[in-house]
Amino acid sequence: MLSDVIDLLADPVDGSPLHAGDVSEGGDWRTLVSDSGHSYDVARQGYVTLAGGAGLRYSGDDAEMISARETFLSGGHFAPFVEAVSENVADVLDDAGVADDA
Repeated sequence: MLSDVIDLLADPVDGSPLHAGDVSEGGDWRTLVSDSGHSYDVARQGYVTLAGGAGLRYSGDDAEMISARETFLSGGHFAPFVEAVSENVADVLDDAGVADDA
C-alpha cells in the first residue's frame, strides 16, 4: 500500500515530504500533496507518477529513445542479471519451504 512507503517519497520538484491529500469515502488516497503545495494524482491501481509536471525538464520518450531502448533490451544485456536474480529467488523460496508450484 502507498501508506507503507509514503515516508520514503519526496516531491520531485523540490524534495519536500509528501502526504495524503484528497481521500475517498472508502479511505483510498486520491492525491499526494507536498508541503510546498504540489499535488500528484493516485491512479485507481494505486500507483503515483512523480515524473512530470511543470518545471521538470523530462517530457517523456520520443521515437528515437523508444527505438534505442528496444534495441538495447533485445540485445540480451540484462540476461545475466535476470538469471542471477531468478536463481537467488529460487534459492530463497526453497530455503523458506515454498512449493515449486506455489
